[in-house]
Amino acid sequence: GISPTPPAHTPAPALRGTHPALGPDDVIALWAGGLWDWFDPQILVRAVAALRDDCPRLRLVFFGGARPNPYGKPFTTGKRATSEALAADLGLLNQNVVFLDRWVPYAERGALLAEADLGVSAHLPGIETHFAFRTRLLDYLWARLPFLGTSGDSLGETFAAAGCAQLVPPHDLDDWIAAFRESYTNAVERENMRAAASMLAEQWV
Repeated sequence: GISPTPPAHTPAPALRGTHPALGPDDVIALWAGGLWDWFDPQILVRAVAALRDDCPRLRLVFFGGARPNPYGKPFTTGKRATSEALAADLGLLNQNVVFLDRWVPYAERGALLAEADLGVSAHLPGIETHFAFRTRLLDYLWARLPFLGTSGDSLGETFAAAGCAQLVPPHDLDDWIAAFRESYTNAVERENMRAAASMLAEQWV
């Protein structure tokens, strides 16, 4: 379950203003959690690239920092490296797409969630997806964030049925572009999804 109290803004900025690309009026889509092999962050990077002119304030932010390792060098994933390289190749890195270099401690994640406008997660089809119960989705619900994600897992489907999520079929770049555009341009719908998330959150405390 989740805490009954949503995460709160902290006196010092946790996300906006901590990076040159993250301004007070930007629409921030936050990927909270690791970039493992069964995820598809590249499709989100490509969607943001397609929208750089139509949605100039859209920002895709990843919790992508290297995990501390007491036995050697900090640990990062190959999916992080390939996603960051793609963002660089498309001219988006540190502009429309930001990878946080620091590791975000679990107890501090709420402050970043509180400053986001959307929670996002894209995964590949497969048995992992079918049985997944993603705690990052519970974090988005805790923060009352509208959620954009890939279809195929029971928790995401529950969110969509409650009205706080929009789901996209795996590998469907066009639908991701449309979902980002709708969320960026329709602030009223984002607020409606937040309200739906607030109602659903009461069932998960």
